[in-house]
Amino acid sequence: MGQNKSSIIINRDNVLAGKVEKLKTCSVDDLIERSKSMVKEEAAGFVDWVGEDIDALKLLAGKLADGDTPQAPHIAGIFRGACGIRNQGTVCDYPLMTKVADLLCNFVDRVEHLGAGEIRLVDAYIDTLQTIMASRIKTDSTELAQTFVANLETAAAKLRGGE
Repeated sequence: MGQNKSSIIINRDNVLAGKVEKLKTCSVDDLIERSKSMVKEEAAGFVDWVGEDIDALKLLAGKLADGDTPQAPHIAGIFRGACGIRNQGTVCDYPLMTKVADLLCNFVDRVEHLGAGEIRLVDAYIDTLQTIMASRIKTDSTELAQTFVANLETAAAKLRGGE
């Protein structure tokens, strides 16, 4: 117990300090423009990487009908994936994606089991997200987009006993 242990101190370069110093010299307008530019760059790739997220949702949804495995982990994965798409849609200026993904989030939130009709509706949500991206429909201002949303909302209400 009486042994003397010495500590080794490791000094490393502070990589972030240089970046912060550079930003301190920027004006607020420059920082805002940099931020806008970063969002624009991220949004440019949205169509590509959201397609991967939709494919992941399809895989999870495909496992829901398998009676041999519990649905809860797959439903939770669909919820997380839809929440991600909802947030990405907002940032990348795809409000219709945000709306449909939000409807899907709400439909599967706190659910551990889905019946056959509900599974078909989850598939419809995901197919709608895929159609929106394939057609590059950004807003719900078109009649087609409004029909997508209205049909999904009506179907969810009927399945959940709201109508």
